[in-house]
Amino acid sequence: MVITLQDRSQDERYVTVSDRGIGMTASVLTNYFLRAGASFRRSEAWRQQHESGAGGSRVLRSGRFGVGALAAFLIGDEIEVSTRHIGTATDSGLAFKATIDSDQIQLNRHVRPVGTTVKIRISDEKVWSRLMNARWDWNTVPMPEDASDLSHWDWYCLADPTVRRLIIRGGETQRLTQRWTVPEPESELPPAWHRLTVPGYKDIHWTQHSKLPLIICNGIIVERRHRYERGSPASEGLRLAPPTISIFDPDGLLPLNLQRTELALGQLPFADELLAAQCEDFVAWALVNTPTSLPRTPEGMRMSYPAASLDIPRLTFAFTTEGAVLIDRWILEQISFMKPVFTPVTAKLPLSPEPREILVPIDLERAGSDAQKAWFRCSVADWNFRDTFKPFEAFHATGRRTIIETSFYRDLKKPGIVARFLWDAIREEESNRVWTILSSGSCVSGRLNFRELLELPASSAVGGLTEFPRDSGPKPGPSGPQQQENPSPLGAVWQRLCGEAVIPFDVKTRKMRFREAYRLLAPLIEYYELQKQNRVRSKPRAVPDAKEGRRRA
Repeated sequence: MVITLQDRSQDERYVTVSDRGIGMTASVLTNYFLRAGASFRRSEAWRQQHESGAGGSRVLRSGRFGVGALAAFLIGDEIEVSTRHIGTATDSGLAFKATIDSDQIQLNRHVRPVGTTVKIRISDEKVWSRLMNARWDWNTVPMPEDASDLSHWDWYCLADPTVRRLIIRGGETQRLTQRWTVPEPESELPPAWHRLTVPGYKDIHWTQHSKLPLIICNGIIVERRHRYERGSPASEGLRLAPPTISIFDPDGLLPLNLQRTELALGQLPFADELLAAQCEDFVAWALVNTPTSLPRTPEGMRMSYPAASLDIPRLTFAFTTEGAVLIDRWILEQISFMKPVFTPVTAKLPLSPEPREILVPIDLERAGSDAQKAWFRCSVADWNFRDTFKPFEAFHATGRRTIIETSFYRDLKKPGIVARFLWDAIREEESNRVWTILSSGSCVSGRLNFRELLELPASSAVGGLTEFPRDSGPKPGPSGPQQQENPSPLGAVWQRLCGEAVIPFDVKTRKMRFREAYRLLAPLIEYYELQKQNRVRSKPRAVPDAKEGRRRA
């Protein structure tokens, strides 16, 4: 297919679309192409030529609404059509010219190759200007360095069949390159692409590792990233970014608007299946990237799935003596009898989880003041209104004890910052110029010595260190606090594939414990293991200091 924008003069401006398909007969032209609302794809001739015995289309569909020639008059006032069906002689091509006001149309025979050419004259200056000045929209994806002024026309993403886009103006021809290419249907997929099987669709591919447009249908871009949503909820406070998805839809099941620029229903009809597949990818990433020991650096604590977003101060993992746990409410419910200790990722304390205890790092350093205040309300006053903290309700704390910077505590005490009824439940234990200890509820079984923490210098960066003291017995039964009845999408996938909540630090134990997950997710795990190896190889090595080397010698 060749699409040409040709600018000869103000009265000679054309958009031309030419293909080498099977062409149209006189019957198809008069009964379908020139008749609004009449779709050839619902005709008996179409069914005989292009449908399988089961009634499914054997070819991918671009159009679907029966608009035909009227689509041309949305941008121009005159249309020229030339076509020849594959079953006719060389001199049996058909051609006509018409305007939107034409009462009668005369079909003329002429000699031409098999295929169809539609030529639309553009006389409206505003329409032509919009066509020729369709520049890159910086609100969609970052503009590549080598992108032309007309990169916005880059709407096609398959290698076969080919589409060429030409701009002819001032006697010069500019060919626009196709920047993006997605895998063909039913082909072997590149490592970063995954396949989703949904009844009624020929094939569906998706990837979390791409800067392509968001939704592609039959090789044609539907939605660009300017409609990028915050993502699908995998659990409270955790969102997975919408993936790039390439859909092959021969039967027109995907609900598109008339302009084919977005989904008519606002979401994909197989959104739940796609989210489950995303969660599987997340689980594969977690099995590969869970630390092999308790991280001791902020970077190690902040490790996160590339396609996930978290509201700070929440992070991805919590840690027990044996391994790591994904911070998802349903997953945490499985070990909720453990006593949690929340510590900032920057804390300069040799703090490790004890048996039956879970260490939860929080990122207060990068959190804004609103997030810090919300964390204070949640961690000290047991008042949680943010989704990002919902997973911590799994701990069913009987008490809360924290140490915060005295200056921050004074800011919190100012009128209108923290509700008065919350202060009624908070006790101020001890305080000095640097630190203040606060508590609420029953704190008899805590193991941290908060009085010793008062002697730490301000540079220790432990502001917000919190402990939820509770008995170390079994978690509450039916008469105790209610557990979350249904797992989150991530929790459901984790339950199906892994079952146990803790991911062991020891990789050999991890593979044995989750051997079924390693088997079912083998291609995904292989991809992330290769990525991890490449990261390790690409890390710069420390160069020994020359003076230090001489001293050792």
